[in-house]
Amino acid sequence: MTHHLTEEDQMLVARFVDGELDAPARREFETRLADEPALRAAVDELTQTSSLFDAGRAEATPQPSEGFQDRVLREIRRLPTGQELATAGSGDVAHFEAFCRRLMVAAVLLIGLGVLVFAGILRQSDTGKLEASPQEVREEMERLDALTVELAPRENR
Repeated sequence: MTHHLTEEDQMLVARFVDGELDAPARREFETRLADEPALRAAVDELTQTSSLFDAGRAEATPQPSEGFQDRVLREIRRLPTGQELATAGSGDVAHFEAFCRRLMVAAVLLIGLGVLVFAGILRQSDTGKLEASPQEVREEMERLDALTVELAPRENR
């Protein structure tokens, strides 16, 4: 409630709206309602909120479609039992176990690598900057051009 009420008054408002006050307490509270606008506003607010919940409860509970339960039970019965799983082909189980072990090893390696990078042990020393003189850049470009000509298919020459 956004109204400045004591905790005791908030409880009285809730009990009043829920119809939990006995007759003398109810009359006394109604007298206060006539004199205290904040109390009246709190009752109105809680009454409105309660009516929204009541409206939600009044809506019909959705029912499953015809045959839903039968379809679900049929699918459950098609699943293998614990005994069938225990006696299943050991080759399938072995492949699955090997896959799980490999997956676990990969996960441990990735986590370990992440810890090493985070701890700074595997920091990259490269700053990401290219440092070369214009002459070095021209020489490298010429070398790449020569390599391109050399690797180009003979038809394009």
